[in-house]
Amino acid sequence: MADRAVRPLTVQPCAVSPGAEGVAPDQHHLFPAETDAVRRTLAAVTGWLHRLPEPPAEPATVELVLAELLNNVVEHACATLPGRVIGLELWSGRGGLACRITDDGRPMPGGRLPRQWMPPPETLPEGGFGWPLVTALARDLAYRRDGGQNVLSLRICPGSGT
Repeated sequence: MADRAVRPLTVQPCAVSPGAEGVAPDQHHLFPAETDAVRRTLAAVTGWLHRLPEPPAEPATVELVLAELLNNVVEHACATLPGRVIGLELWSGRGGLACRITDDGRPMPGGRLPRQWMPPPETLPEGGFGWPLVTALARDLAYRRDGGQNVLSLRICPGSGT
């Protein structure tokens, strides 16, 4: 992997109090933008959630949302760009799980989040359902480009997906 670092950011990740300005995340992962690294990170995150006495959100829902988002980073933002890095920060609290994903790949098309609609299933022979699924399970989705990095923040609430 090339010597690329994800710049530390000092912004509030979303509207959940555990991610307030200056509060260190409960979990911080920095890994190559590769599918195997995503798998290992997801295993670490779900393992952590299962070990908590009261997980802030359903671990299976968290895994599903993060898998979709992190794999999209690998497949779209960082595809054909060797040595790219993904950062994942998580804050746990009663209001849910606050998440921030950063990467040094290509910006989102149009510099904004995709439209939030479910395309007709017959028009998509494979794929295309991930983003509508994410928007159904996550809250406070926000995207911005900051100094050559994509920054996506979101919150997964208790009871989402159940």
